[in-house]
Amino acid sequence: MQVESMMFVGWAAMPVVAYVVGRMAIRRSKRRTAERPQMDATTRVSELRRRRAEAGTTRGRMAEAIRLAQGPVGPPLPLRRG
Repeated sequence: MQVESMMFVGWAAMPVVAYVVGRMAIRRSKRRTAERPQMDATTRVSELRRRRAEAGTTRGRMAEAIRLAQGPVGPPLPLRRG
């Protein structure tokens, strides 16, 4: 009888333990997020536009292969991945 009651209490405690661990994980992630510098909307939009403009200068492998097949036109554009 004692083993069965211990098993029942153990299984009944599992949701409580999962809840507590989940709340601790959420609290920890919020604390880590608060430590990072926050970015406002205008800065974020300008950063996205800058990245999009920089990404326009990169070429894929096929475009670079076609450019090389057509002959030397000029210096190759830098490939930046980030």
